[in-house]
Amino acid sequence: MTSSDTLRTLRRRTISIAAIGALFALMWGALPAWLLLAVLVDLVARRRFVLTRCVAFFALYLWLEIIAGVLAGLVTWLASGAAFGFGHRRLLAWSYAMQRFWAKTILRGGQLCFHVSIDHEGQDCVKEGPFLLFQRHTSTAEVTLPFTFIGTLWPRYVIKKELLWDPTIDILGQRLPNAYVRRGSGSPEQEIAKVRGLGKDLGPRDMVLIYPEGTRYEASKRERILGKLEGKVSPERMARLRAMTNLMPPRIAGPLSLIEQTGGAVDVVFCAHVGFERAASFDAMWSGRLIGTKVHVKLWRVPAAQVPRDEAAFTDWIDGEFTKMDAWIAERKATV
Repeated sequence: MTSSDTLRTLRRRTISIAAIGALFALMWGALPAWLLLAVLVDLVARRRFVLTRCVAFFALYLWLEIIAGVLAGLVTWLASGAAFGFGHRRLLAWSYAMQRFWAKTILRGGQLCFHVSIDHEGQDCVKEGPFLLFQRHTSTAEVTLPFTFIGTLWPRYVIKKELLWDPTIDILGQRLPNAYVRRGSGSPEQEIAKVRGLGKDLGPRDMVLIYPEGTRYEASKRERILGKLEGKVSPERMARLRAMTNLMPPRIAGPLSLIEQTGGAVDVVFCAHVGFERAASFDAMWSGRLIGTKVHVKLWRVPAAQVPRDEAAFTDWIDGEFTKMDAWIAERKATV
């Protein structure tokens, strides 16, 4: 990390931790009053206690950020010895454990607060690593989803750089082999190189998660992207992409770079899900649409020998797998 990167990190953390700390003090310093006010508002509005649920969840999130993120991050940095130049392997293991606790607690808290259930199909295919996980992308919240099925595997994430403004993702996430990429970068080769690096030295407990769509699904955004692809891809591929009405067009460069880095020796797991669309934003939660949602998850694993490494063949292959995913999503949508 260069000196300018260090300064940017310190500046970002100063701002983000101060902001989260202030919100934590404001929320937890008067939590009974906030909850009582939320209950009274919900009783008057008759809105299934939407505000009360949101206050409880936001309080949990702030607690995790300060206690399980910032403070635990500092304590483990000191206790592991990494602050003094040794114990880096120990810090890595502890950081993975804290990441797992943070993610699973946020997800479980969201399930309890909003009465959300999750069912899995194909969970047995992710018991052992290494593998690449190609996951559908509909909300920021689904970053926690893999922790419902990967057990104690160590995930490596391809994640947008803006999420570094979350102190826990910044502090814990940057200790781990994750790739923080800038969307719309003027140097796409540099971003692809970051992604490619995640495929190095994958062992039995490792997995890499990437969102091939590159961005959250939105119907209007999908149409804009399809418009930009018109004339740049073959008519056959264009027809396939337009037929996928529930997914963004899968991007090729990032996923293919991982396949190339692993030498085609690692399996690929696809993760389709339905229901997280209702957690796409705070507005979705405030509206109450998330309450009572049943999230469906389907996983399937493709052996490394069946994953093409040639760009043209890989493009046809991933489009075919996404077509399967799109059909499954269409079937499940009616049950959410």
